Amino acid sequence: ATNSTPVVAGVNFTGLASGGGSSTWTTYCNDSSNTLASDSVTFFVDLDIETHLKAPVNDTNTTNALVEFEVNASTTGSLRLENQTIYIYYSNSTLLTSNYSGLSGQTSSRKFNHTFAQDGNYIWNALTKGNSSGVYLEDWDVNRTIFIDTTSPIIDITFPTKQIEFAKVGDVIDLNYTITETNPSSCYYVFNGTNHTISCGTNATIVVDDKNFTAQVWANDTLGNIGFDSQTWAFSLLEVDQTFSTNILEGSINEFRLNVSYLSSNFSNIQAFIHYNNTMYEGVQSAGTDSVEFSRNISASVVAAKNNVSFYWEVKLTNATGVFPFNMTSQNQSVNNINVDLCTSHSILFINYSLKDEETQAFLNGTAGNSSVQFSLQMYPIGSNEAVINLSSNFSNNNNPKVCVENDLGDASYTIDLVTSYTAVDYAIEHNFIQNATITNSSLPQNIDLLDLKSADSTEFLITFKDESFLLIPDALIDIQRKYLDEGVFKTVEIQKTDETGNAVGHFDTDGVLYTIIVTKFGEILGIFNNIAVICQDAIIGDCDINLKAQGTITPLDDIEDIGNLSYTMVFDKDARTVTTIFSTTDGSIKTVSINTTKYDRFSNETVCSQQLTASSGTLVCTIPASFGNATIISSLFIGSSPMTQLIQKVFTIQANVYQQFGDDMGALVIIMMLTIPFMAITSTIGFLISIVIGLVMASLLMVFSTSTIIGIGSSLVWLIIAVGILIYKIARRGTL
Repeated sequence: ATNSTPVVAGVNFTGLASGGGSSTWTTYCNDSSNTLASDSVTFFVDLDIETHLKAPVNDTNTTNALVEFEVNASTTGSLRLENQTIYIYYSNSTLLTSNYSGLSGQTSSRKFNHTFAQDGNYIWNALTKGNSSGVYLEDWDVNRTIFIDTTSPIIDITFPTKQIEFAKVGDVIDLNYTITETNPSSCYYVFNGTNHTISCGTNATIVVDDKNFTAQVWANDTLGNIGFDSQTWAFSLLEVDQTFSTNILEGSINEFRLNVSYLSSNFSNIQAFIHYNNTMYEGVQSAGTDSVEFSRNISASVVAAKNNVSFYWEVKLTNATGVFPFNMTSQNQSVNNINVDLCTSHSILFINYSLKDEETQAFLNGTAGNSSVQFSLQMYPIGSNEAVINLSSNFSNNNNPKVCVENDLGDASYTIDLVTSYTAVDYAIEHNFIQNATITNSSLPQNIDLLDLKSADSTEFLITFKDESFLLIPDALIDIQRKYLDEGVFKTVEIQKTDETGNAVGHFDTDGVLYTIIVTKFGEILGIFNNIAVICQDAIIGDCDINLKAQGTITPLDDIEDIGNLSYTMVFDKDARTVTTIFSTTDGSIKTVSINTTKYDRFSNETVCSQQLTASSGTLVCTIPASFGNATIISSLFIGSSPMTQLIQKVFTIQANVYQQFGDDMGALVIIMMLTIPFMAITSTIGFLISIVIGLVMASLLMVFSTSTIIGIGSSLVWLIIAVGILIYKIARRGTL
């Protein structure tokens, strides 16, 4: 309702206008006493005007800066359209722009295009005016809003930067970014192929690895505009990983490894040093361009009790501007001490002695025989002369002495020197030396048979050994092996060591016993002398000597093969029908060695013989029974018991030669051939000569079959054939047939 301006009573109202449709006008009048009176009139004017906003619809969101506005208008009765103005306002109702257009008639449909310079929320409407004989009408529609968003979110990753000085795999680093967007909807980042949702504007963290060096941050706004930023970085130095044993034994050699990657394009050199137990060691670098591995073997300190050792790697990068050091992650290692005893407190068997009679191999009665086993044990880290164990003791009246270690050796390796002296009543005092033997977890326990010879059967011999330069060798081990005929093997019965003058004393049974002697020094075999029947030159005055010379070794040292810490040779004697395997561990450790020989045929399942021996050295002899006749055999040498590892396999053949077939009659056979064949062609000189050649060829074939070689025989035969050919040629030239 609209109130007009008041007038004096009795004066008419002028200039009033009503819109179309039904209207009610009321006139109010009051007197001086303020008494109010009124009168109303209702009338209907058949005139109207309407504004209709057609497009865009209310609450439109668009990513287009150019928007088309469409407005319709209409009138009724005699009212005619006069003009129309479209208004666009900012969200705070401040006018942005307007568009005026004159109209005519009673209907209108008008379009107006506007390009928005800024994103944001806007309000728009239209005012339409009409006129009918001085009656003016106008109309607004209901305001509409429109949201303009033409810009994608702007992302800027501020960290990581393109180059980071140092980090290690597993570190958590920040992923920082800024976002410019008035209407963000959702955000996420991508690292290592995985999407991670985050709140827009909230920074994230990533875990460093050694393969992924790129991250992306993405953002969507409410209209679906997408923006992102990607950042790829590099580390001047990246610690990838460290490898080492967290728990070790004193004196053990441990490998420490460090893997790093670095910008080789920015640095000309890289070095690494490990600071271990207050000592710096330089790492050994493996080949690599950007990814490099350093390693270093360090011997753990000898400790009296468990000790924790801290260490760290230091890496130095060098370029034209200088040297840049970086400390890697500090680590700790526990060093445990090694304790051994006579198996009173500890239970892991280290050395297991068996005191036996040398002839019968039966255990001696320790108590009745008043036996004595004395030993001195030194245990060293590999390559060190600082003993971690130094133990000596005497076992009395005990035929099965034992030494135990407190802890499992793990992956550690050590060397031991062990001297054992053993005897009993009515038995000789003998020795067993182990020199620089390597000990690992897999070689425990060391089962050592102490085979003692009765004093009544024992003769002491002074043993000397001269090398190829005829010099006496001190500190050489003299491994004396006795042949046990019923077993077909040689077993170690005593190991002596030469003194500073190159002499050693051994105990032998001179009653037809065969021995093999192997001379070694610090793992190198200097000589092998097998099947020795020892003879004392003068037992009455004690002049019993065995003089060994390297030139006199029966088994050529060139035939010795080495696999790991085992030296061995396999010899085949066709006439004796034996396969003999001689072995010796280069470090004196105990090994189980076995030989298995089978007949070679299409089945290969008929065993000819099988021998096994557990010792630091020994000789295995496999005899092929005559019942197998002429045969081809396969001999396989194994080490270990469970599992067994095959070291070598050889094929040997036993064939009867011509002499074995014909014996002494072979000579008569040759004479008969030489007389019979030529005289069959006695009527012709040339035929006679050719028959002689034929007889020689046949006789030579017998020799070839016997020796299995044509060398020597063939060359002689060729010269005879040439000589006969020349003779035939000359006879033919003379015409004498």
